[in-house]
Amino acid sequence: MHKWLMLFILAFASLGGCLAKDKYHLPHECADGCPTDRPLCSEVLERCVQCLENSDCKDPERPLCQVSTGKCGACLESGDCTEKEHARCDAETLACTTCEKHADCANIAGTEACGPTGVCVECTPDNEAACEGKVCDPDTLTCSSSIERGKTGTCQSCLTDTQCIAAHKCIPLAYQESPHGNYCMKLKSAGCAEPHQLVIPRKSVLSANDDAPEEYCGLNESLATCEAILAFNRECDSMTDASKCDADGAICREVNGAANRCTYYCQNATQCQPGIVCASSSDPFADNNYCGK
Repeated sequence: MHKWLMLFILAFASLGGCLAKDKYHLPHECADGCPTDRPLCSEVLERCVQCLENSDCKDPERPLCQVSTGKCGACLESGDCTEKEHARCDAETLACTTCEKHADCANIAGTEACGPTGVCVECTPDNEAACEGKVCDPDTLTCSSSIERGKTGTCQSCLTDTQCIAAHKCIPLAYQESPHGNYCMKLKSAGCAEPHQLVIPRKSVLSANDDAPEEYCGLNESLATCEAILAFNRECDSMTDASKCDADGAICREVNGAANRCTYYCQNATQCQPGIVCASSSDPFADNNYCGK
């Protein structure tokens, strides 16, 4: 008995273990031959596969072999993708497709932020790393050449929240029921003061569609504009000409005894600069109902 067992072992060894490679001992899927679309047998995966190494991938558009699955693909990781429109490697299809997060674009020089449409761009409002202290224009998704982050003050025009000073965001304002532009305005939670004591609800320019409006220290949008407020007490041509004020809503009047000064209509003193009066009137457009008289 032992003699026959020893002879069997010696015979098996002399054949290099080929009995293990007999079709009856191959993985079941490989035993009858692999199909043309998966022509190779992986003993590790125990099934027919497209490839065992890169050289097995003959399609020039899918030249890489994912050994762990035996699949040929255009990419194995996002670093293999080189186009900003197709920067992410899809783990299922092994094809380059649109980005989903900023890290997907790390390999695309000059456009290392993932834009809202899945295309890599220079920057986004939440990724201004490429802008060297400047803001990202939310319309063009490119870095501004001049607008710095965190430097734009109250009632000054803006493109995006990040350019506003602390406790401010960039919100849309109107003038006499028409859109007038975007301005950095202070959040009510940080405390309001003249001439911005009128609280207005608004969404900032970077708010998502489902975000609730926040409360801001605003202005009377039916009577004045930020430009008129900022032009207050500037010299103007005549009591009937506000051209030198260069501001919608500005008027040229006598202010605190000084003739030919820019001012604007108001309802009460809280809409004027500290210490400046607003004459009461039943008509908000009456000549005596402006800041400074």
